[in-house]
Amino acid sequence: MDSYRCSETKVFIENLRLALHVGAGSQERNAKQTVVINITLDIKNSEVVKDDLSLTVDYSDLTKQIRVLSSNRSKRRLLETLASEIADICLANSLISRVSITIRKLNKLPDTDAVGVTRVFEAKKGDRV
Repeated sequence: MDSYRCSETKVFIENLRLALHVGAGSQERNAKQTVVINITLDIKNSEVVKDDLSLTVDYSDLTKQIRVLSSNRSKRRLLETLASEIADICLANSLISRVSITIRKLNKLPDTDAVGVTRVFEAKKGDRV
């Protein structure tokens, strides 16, 4: 292990499927829609050498928090709003310096597999140790 150094660690959650109310029009928001979410987290502590969960991000816990967020009865208009809410959850963890969130609605428009948004958020420098 002395012959190399880990310069970057990314943790990801791929293809998290959630049913929630989201959409520009009220008719679209009235029924739950399935969205697929992909999240990539940049972890500050890339030099994790101990097999210790407290030194990295628990993606199981993070996924549970996102599921709770999606289960609330809030009817969001924009996927961008949902991405911001997910970023708030992720960046509350001081080990996460950056998060990329992609949210897709499947088969929403004719001749498309999906439509959606990708947003990237960074922790404010002053907020981190």
